[in-house]
Amino acid sequence: MNKPTTVTKNWTMFWLAAAALLIWCGVIALLFPGSVYITAAAFVILSVIWLWYYYRLEYSISSGTLKTSSGIIFRKHRLLPPENILWELRLSLPPFHRTAMVILHTSGGRIVIFGDYSTES
Repeated sequence: MNKPTTVTKNWTMFWLAAAALLIWCGVIALLFPGSVYITAAAFVILSVIWLWYYYRLEYSISSGTLKTSSGIIFRKHRLLPPENILWELRLSLPPFHRTAMVILHTSGGRIVIFGDYSTES
């Protein structure tokens, strides 16, 4: 399979997850008023961890193989040749007008790309 491939990372899913965390922490703080400081601290800690993880998440293509690197302290590297992809699932959210996430299904599992992966270039 010698199709040209491109991969781009975008921050749509990061902002959606951060907003969901903020709403979740707000609901907990409303239901349990005595836990405002604990909830705020949990929100800050989880937001920093999620930001650090997402910032260090990398995608690259070299010699036709998709390489993903993820992890904060311990880095996990996965190599995926395009011919091992069985099918793709794309998540596009209406207000953003672009692909927010692509799930590549392979015979050995799946890889989630927070952005766009295309073999059409």
